[in-house]
Amino acid sequence: VVHNLGGISNVTFLPCGGSIEAVSGFDTGPANSLLDLAAAHFTKGRLRCDRNGGIALKGSINANFFSHCMSHPYYKKMAPKSTGKEIFGLDYFNRLLKRFARIGKEDFIRTLSAVTVETAVSQAFKFFRPMEKVRWIVCGGGAKNRAVLTELKTRLGNRAKFSLSSELGCPEKSVEAVMMAVLAYRTLKGLPGNLPKVTGAKKSVVLGKITQLTGKVNPSTSSG
Repeated sequence: VVHNLGGISNVTFLPCGGSIEAVSGFDTGPANSLLDLAAAHFTKGRLRCDRNGGIALKGSINANFFSHCMSHPYYKKMAPKSTGKEIFGLDYFNRLLKRFARIGKEDFIRTLSAVTVETAVSQAFKFFRPMEKVRWIVCGGGAKNRAVLTELKTRLGNRAKFSLSSELGCPEKSVEAVMMAVLAYRTLKGLPGNLPKVTGAKKSVVLGKITQLTGKVNPSTSSG
């Protein structure tokens, strides 16, 4: 399981010895999108993120807040599925703030960290149904968050071997950049770049469009 912790959390299942058709994946819910908003709010803009999970590590999980977050209808939808800040963004965050205004910043952010982990792990095992013990590989900016990683290792227990993507040769913040390069290469070669089992598309297709630039561009008049 490759677990990308960006603004949104997503997981991809790579079965050992499986073909590319066996790959599956989906967005599990929020990650840094809510954690960053919380850090900025509680520090009055002094911090843009909970650096290294320092705030969350000082707090505890609030059971009522956790249960409320876990009741979001997105988590009950069948995979493959995708989400974004239009669902788990500022509007949603403000509703949480209003409802749980009495929770301190440490507990608030610690609980959101736990929600990120629980939604990823519970849905991954539900939809992927691995037959054997899995390797859980974490990448993305959220891989620097010690609160999330601590919670993740605890939640996985002995069900999975935990690794960072850098331990396997690809820095945590470089995985998506590498992915874009792979997609660009496949488009140039006329090869499909999507996985229907991941995106829910009806068939495999070549992604993007290649546009040849003709003539000379004047840097002084070009808008970029």
